[in-house]
Amino acid sequence: RRVHGENDDGWQPQKESHGVKIFYRNDEAQPNVHMFKMDGLVEADLLHVIACVYEITLMGNWIPHVAAAEELTKLSKYRKVCRVAFSLPVVSNRDMLLLGYGVDDLEEDRIVVMSSSLHEDNEHGIEVPPPERKIVRMECYVCSFLITPIHEGLCRMRIVTANDPQLSFVPQMLINFVTRNISPYIFKNMRKVCANVPGSDYEERIESNPEVYGEISRRLQAYFQKKRLREAQSVQSSSQAVLGRYAFSLTPDEDEAAAVEVAVAPPSKETKHRRRRKHDESAVAASARNLGGSPGSAAAVKARDFGDS
Repeated sequence: RRVHGENDDGWQPQKESHGVKIFYRNDEAQPNVHMFKMDGLVEADLLHVIACVYEITLMGNWIPHVAAAEELTKLSKYRKVCRVAFSLPVVSNRDMLLLGYGVDDLEEDRIVVMSSSLHEDNEHGIEVPPPERKIVRMECYVCSFLITPIHEGLCRMRIVTANDPQLSFVPQMLINFVTRNISPYIFKNMRKVCANVPGSDYEERIESNPEVYGEISRRLQAYFQKKRLREAQSVQSSSQAVLGRYAFSLTPDEDEAAAVEVAVAPPSKETKHRRRRKHDESAVAASARNLGGSPGSAAAVKARDFGDS
C-alpha cells in the first residue's frame, strides 16, 4: 500500500508516452537507491498479464539486457527464489537474487506481486549462492507490480522498483536515459507480450501448469462475476434514485395542481356568503330600477340590510 499509493509526492515526473507515466525518485537519506515508477493501462486478458509477471525465466522477452533468468527454489505455488543477471554496456555485468511472491487481493480490486533481495540471514534458511566471477550483485529493496482489473481484457499496471546498482556514482545522463528510454520501452514490450500470448511460450506454460493457472483462472472468473453483479446493482440503485428525484415531473406542476384542487374542492362558507351577497345586490338593483330608484335609494338600502341579516 505504501509503495503504490496514489500520492505522487516526492516523485519527479519524467515522461508520459502512449498512456504510460514515468516517474523517478531519489531520497537524500539513501542517495545510492534509485526508484522508478511506471503507470499505465494494459489491454490484454488478465490471465495473460499475470503469466507475463509470473514466468520469471521468460522476462528477457520484455526487459532488455537480461542475460539470464532462472528459478532457484519454489517455496510454494506463489512464492519462489529467482536469480536475474544483466549484461550491461559500459559498467560490469550485474545480477539480483530475489524472493518474490504474489498476493490475491481481489477483495480490494487488485493483485500484487512483490519481490526484494534475498540475503544470507533469510528466515527461510535458503542458501544464497555468491555472484559469479566479474558479476556485481545489486541490492533490490523492492520490485513490485500492482495490477488493478478494469474488465477481463483491460487492467491498470503500476510497476515500482527501488535498486542500489552498487555504483559509487550514477550520472544524471544515465538516469535520464533509463527514465526516458528504457522504462517506456519495458512497458511497451510488456504490453506487446501480454497481447500476444496465444501461440507463444507463455501459452505453453499456462497449459502445462493447471495447478497454478487453473486456480488463478477460477478466482478471476468468480471475481468478475461478482464485479458485474455489483455494477448491475449499482446501476439499478442509481436508476431508482433518479426516478425518485424526478417523480414530480410526471404530474402537473404546483400551480396546476393547486388550480385542480381549487376547482374540485367544495366552496367554503365565506365563498357561499360572498356569492349570496352578490346575488342579493343584483336583485336589489333590479328592484330599484323597477321602482324607478337607484341602487343607492332607501328601498335598495333596506333590501341590502335585509339581505345581510
